[in-house]
Amino acid sequence: MVLPSARRPAWGRGCLVLAAAGVVFLAVVALLARPGGDFGMSPRVGLIRVEGEIAEARSFLDELRRIESDTRIRALVLRVDSPGGGVGATQEMLDAVQRYRRRTEHPVVASLGATAASGGYYLACAASKIVAEPGTITGSIGVIMTFTDASELMKKIGVRTEVVKTGARKDVGAWWRPMTDDDRAMLESVVGDAYQQFTSTVAESRVMAIDSVLSLADGRILTGRQALAVGLVDTLGFEPDAIRLAARLAGLDPATPVTSHGRREPDWLDIARRLAGRTRVLLGSAPRLEYR
Repeated sequence: MVLPSARRPAWGRGCLVLAAAGVVFLAVVALLARPGGDFGMSPRVGLIRVEGEIAEARSFLDELRRIESDTRIRALVLRVDSPGGGVGATQEMLDAVQRYRRRTEHPVVASLGATAASGGYYLACAASKIVAEPGTITGSIGVIMTFTDASELMKKIGVRTEVVKTGARKDVGAWWRPMTDDDRAMLESVVGDAYQQFTSTVAESRVMAIDSVLSLADGRILTGRQALAVGLVDTLGFEPDAIRLAARLAGLDPATPVTSHGRREPDWLDIARRLAGRTRVLLGSAPRLEYR
């Protein structure tokens, strides 16, 4: 007996519904089998890596915004392996982390790598806690400004630069002329003000008397163990220790998964950026103020 043609599609639709239900069931089982069993929405510890010279803040700020928009993240680890860099970029990054802490009330732990000195340490001061490896090179609290004076060389080869300017100090630090006493006095005042900002930030972050900070702020470097002894870091440990500490401060399980939204750039791109920065200092007319 042949079934009426009108009933065959109903039987077929029933098979399709059962098959779809089976697929959905298997998908749910797979999701629940993931760590946390909650469709990937369990709490996370965010991780941002700051590696190499601090030349600009944009990429760091983009990463921090992605971290903040991820509602799963309840704590943040800053992995710092940097000798520092430009004052402006470093300050912008520090301010962004401080604002992140105020808005989210999430703990932030700085994990210092092989080198976290000068601007690298300055950025770490934005964290709730600082964890250093015993052999980390850190400290180097201070400011430096460098530029090149090639005026004597130009005299020897018979090259002269003509300058039309609106004030005597408009070309201060230019490579085509020596620095005057007035130039030096002005630049020293700029360096001194940036130094005062650095030391004040350390004193406030580490809850230290300013005199105690100044006694360490002569550019000296310290190992992580030495930094712990003088109060510049909170504890010794490695990146996994910092992640566990961040989870504990947020009231999470020490085994909480880690999420990193960052995209590491190729090494050649970082090298090119550094060379470009150095070239601008050597050939440009403006000195560069650095926490380095």
